[in-house]
Amino acid sequence: VGSSWSGYLFILSWFGVYPLLTVAYLTLFLCS
Repeated sequence: VGSSWSGYLFILSWFGVYPLLTVAYLTLFLCS
C-alpha cells in the first residue's frame, strides 16, 4: 500500500508541478 501511495503522490506532484513550470515559463517569456 505504501509503495502505491508514493507512486500516486509522485504522479500527482509531476502533473501538478509541470503545468506550473509551463505557466511560469510563459509568463517570463511574455514579460521579457
